[in-house]
Amino acid sequence: MIVMRLDRMLADRKVSSKELAERIGISPVNISRIKTGKINAIRFSTLEAICEVLRCQPGDLLEFVPDAEVAYVLGIAAPHTEVSCVQAAEFVAEAPKAEGSAVSATHSDVVEPSASIGLAGA
Repeated sequence: MIVMRLDRMLADRKVSSKELAERIGISPVNISRIKTGKINAIRFSTLEAICEVLRCQPGDLLEFVPDAEVAYVLGIAAPHTEVSCVQAAEFVAEAPKAEGSAVSATHSDVVEPSASIGLAGA
């Protein structure tokens, strides 16, 4: 998946979305769609205008992220992803046990991350 990093570049350059929209001649709504990745394509002329205003390269705005890492990189790791399963396993292993409790965690109690990984639309 290609991820747009326009928000990062705008922050680095201290340029607002509204100012960028005005300078390249597109609506603020379209800038918002580009920033949030709610687009399937971007014209080279638009990308060129953004790069000219922000004095950057297209590679500064676009990043390739393998599908298996998309949720993690975007900070939206779902409960069924590998990272969350590992964190849950550590939490269970470290949880204090009540006196006389029969609760214990073994490796077999934790779902193997590779068996539960799945991304919507992948």
